[in-house]
Amino acid sequence: MDIVPQAIQAKVEAVKKYKKCPYCDIIKPEEDSERFVYANEDFIVLCPFAPRFNYEILILPRRHYLNISELDDVEMENLAKSFQKVLSKLGAMNIPYNFYLHYSPQGENLHFHIEIVPRINNWAGFELATDFNVITAAPEEAARFYKE
Repeated sequence: MDIVPQAIQAKVEAVKKYKKCPYCDIIKPEEDSERFVYANEDFIVLCPFAPRFNYEILILPRRHYLNISELDDVEMENLAKSFQKVLSKLGAMNIPYNFYLHYSPQGENLHFHIEIVPRINNWAGFELATDFNVITAAPEEAARFYKE
């Protein structure tokens, strides 16, 4: 696309409000949280503190990369292992999902990450009228689901 999607631009603008990368800053503390799911030497997998969807999950590189093309072969293999951890759980439960690769727009400094969004809820009147999502599973509960 020749434009930056609004959702990505909103993240870029939010990141600019911090002195350091907020994604880099959450990696270490989240390893000790109840939202932690999995980690290897290059990636951490966690359920976000304020999810937009039930059982939403993030895969974050430990190093500050702007896009997937910066990963070397070992890092790509560790990314695949992270994906496998999450997608095998969703697949075993036959849960449909979408995932999004969030790259930094050119000239910006957005930490590359992947969001995986299980499609288990339907939008109804409240969601359609307000554009708010109803979250019925706490991120800590979601993390336990992925770790089981």
